[in-house]
Amino acid sequence: FNQLSPEKINAYNLYDCFHGVISYICLYSENKLNNEELEFHFSGAKSTNKKQNNILNIFDYTNINLQIKISCVKNAFFGVTFKRTKIKPIAYSIRSDVVLNGTSHLISFLFEAYDEINKKWDVLDERVNINELVPAGGFNLFFIRSTSNCYSIFRIKQTEPGSNGFWGFSIAAFDVH
Repeated sequence: FNQLSPEKINAYNLYDCFHGVISYICLYSENKLNNEELEFHFSGAKSTNKKQNNILNIFDYTNINLQIKISCVKNAFFGVTFKRTKIKPIAYSIRSDVVLNGTSHLISFLFEAYDEINKKWDVLDERVNINELVPAGGFNLFFIRSTSNCYSIFRIKQTEPGSNGFWGFSIAAFDVH
């Protein structure tokens, strides 16, 4: 995988935003969830209906009607573990879905990576009260704080209630660059 350099990624281009490492793994796994490479974790994962929360929905970055819903709990999170690789991240991207059934969009959150050596979460980016993800299909590429570390576990952690005033959120696409 050869990532575009930060200055060559067009943050306003949907294709550029959602063609990072996760998309690459999915593409070369014939658009199937490759359990040898990726593992996803999120709030309420043990209690959710798999048909209602199909993780493959985040790989179709063009369809805002497909989504994954994260449970309505305080500090809700969504994350990914790269099982056989470590990544030196430069950015991540999120796309909102269509607001249905009262689902919420992220407005305040952390993007974190797990430091396996020190056994702690490193905050790579923090967003407070943003509007980019509130509209249906809204998306953004967020550049992170410069780091020399490589990580295999990443998560988005909600820090305040979402766009509808409740905890929990839904996303239509996610990628790490």
